Amino acid sequence: GILLILSQHMTLNFMTFGGLAISVGRVVDDSIVVLENVYRHIQGGRERWRAALEATTEVGPAILASTMTTVVVFLPLAFIPGLFGAFFSPFALTVTFALIASLFVALTAVPVLGAYLLRPGDLPEGAGDEGELMLPETALQRVYTAILRWVLRRRLITLLAAFLITLSSLGLLAVIPVNLFGGETDSLQIEVTLPPGTAPEQTLAAVVEIEERLNDVSDLYSVTIGASEFGFFSGGGQARRAEFFVTLRDDAPEDIAGILREELDKPGQVISITEIVDGPPAGGVDIVVTGPDYDDIAAVSRDLATSLGTIEDIVNVENTVTQARPEIAIEVDPEKAAFLGLTTRQVAFQLSQYLIGQTVTTVTIDGRTYDVVVAGDPRASGGLSGVGSLIIAGQVGSAPLGEIAELAMREGPVEISRTDGVRSAGITGDIISDDAQAVGVLVQEKIDALQLPPGVSVESGGIFADIAEGFQAVFISMAVGIVLVYLVMVASLGSLRNPFVIITTLPLALIGVFVSLAVTGRSLGLPAMMGMLLLIGIVVTNAIVLIAFVEQQRAKGMAVYDALVSGARVRLRPILMTALTTSFALLPLAVASEGSGGIISAELATVVIGGLMSSTGLTLLVLPIVYMLFNDSIPRLLNRLLRRSQPAPAPETAPAS
Repeated sequence: GILLILSQHMTLNFMTFGGLAISVGRVVDDSIVVLENVYRHIQGGRERWRAALEATTEVGPAILASTMTTVVVFLPLAFIPGLFGAFFSPFALTVTFALIASLFVALTAVPVLGAYLLRPGDLPEGAGDEGELMLPETALQRVYTAILRWVLRRRLITLLAAFLITLSSLGLLAVIPVNLFGGETDSLQIEVTLPPGTAPEQTLAAVVEIEERLNDVSDLYSVTIGASEFGFFSGGGQARRAEFFVTLRDDAPEDIAGILREELDKPGQVISITEIVDGPPAGGVDIVVTGPDYDDIAAVSRDLATSLGTIEDIVNVENTVTQARPEIAIEVDPEKAAFLGLTTRQVAFQLSQYLIGQTVTTVTIDGRTYDVVVAGDPRASGGLSGVGSLIIAGQVGSAPLGEIAELAMREGPVEISRTDGVRSAGITGDIISDDAQAVGVLVQEKIDALQLPPGVSVESGGIFADIAEGFQAVFISMAVGIVLVYLVMVASLGSLRNPFVIITTLPLALIGVFVSLAVTGRSLGLPAMMGMLLLIGIVVTNAIVLIAFVEQQRAKGMAVYDALVSGARVRLRPILMTALTTSFALLPLAVASEGSGGIISAELATVVIGGLMSSTGLTLLVLPIVYMLFNDSIPRLLNRLLRRSQPAPAPETAPAS
């Protein structure tokens, strides 16, 4: 598997290692089926090399089909576009390569090793004959056979019970959080925003104070300062924002972000604390308000921002409209400027040269080139009076700016946004709940409650759009995968009916999936959805192993009922072994996944283990019932109805004498 990974120029990272870890339980399934069948033949009295050949030939088509079904389930993930495709494609390819390698080993090395290492035990009388293999029945097989015979006599009741249990498990969705990705918070980003127009000296003093307070509580709250940044941000070049990156220790409190919000809260400052979670970047609340009239946009965005602030699970709500900075509005009188021989544009150009500066030349110092910028002294142009006293020189004289223009202080927006050419405003916020979908429902309720002016529209994006996009991509992949699985089974089993029988048992895995997520409190996110994809392959694998053997028994002349009982009894052990080995292999990932590697592993492993527990048990009982219905009960019913619909033959009349 690793050789195939390297051949595709893929790197060994936490996604590829996660794929290998998840594959550990699945890659032994093919070998278990082959080895168990070799063991069964040897215990039945076959010569070892003959047993290895016959056993591998007997189950070879079945494990080939079962492995290919898992491969084609993951294949569509490699074609998901965008961020999710780039994130999950290495994972899916790693699982695929590992399965292909395991199939090769199961069909080549395992039979040889089995012939060398396995030894026959106490053989019953007559073992080794050309007929049926004679093996003693275990206690587990006796119990299972008795239960199977019981449910086969009560097919409709058993199917109804399985349907009701599956349907009732859907009710657990109400208590399962829905999110894009799980993961642990390992660091925080703290952004401090002061009012627009704040002097750099004031911002620096506030930043130093906050850094000292963070250092004071670092030991108490298990926080260490990872880095801090102070510089010029948006707002007309005014240094009014600063960022701190805080690295959390393993023993940090779960609500450390909320604790720091209370500790750092201070009037006149906006403290935004964002939890940085392992995994691909996921947004928070991101709402865009668009419309033709800016006043309408501003009113709607302010109302919505205030409304979102009442939702407990949303913090750091910011509205681009409410952010404003003081600015000086200058309206030049064209007639007065003309007395100096200047136009309005020329006055604006002189102001720009004085306030912003102009590059006049360059100098080279120690081999490096620097621009020489000439600008006015900012201390002489501070405030309304300072700007008004600036001298504007013209062709026929000069005058202070205040004599040829009207100056006024006012508040202006920090930024002017447009979406698709239409004026817009943005509202952002961070979600602190594990159930982003539930928060999205509350946000949509707030949006629906707005009274929108004509032409104004509100569009919600952020993590809610990411969840919809990601789930849609996985659902499409799942649907395509199921179709491909069906086609693979049709080609391998040589039947259109039996693959459909196997597909109908897939929903049984949902019982364990939802129960496991509800019990562990883990989220139904994209990793859990990928676990469902893996489950499709595993459930189908067990079903193919069972149905293929039943078909072989029927080909020998057995009736449907007898073939089902005999085949299920023989295939009970390998099916249970594959389910248990996969579950035990994934158990450490489900209970002890931490750090970057646990982003995928924990939720995916939880889903696979839970789904295997329910699907294995129910498949061993429900699959024979569905098989019997489609291969015995329904055909006999259709034949009976067909005979009744045919007209009775006319009685023969005696020839006239």
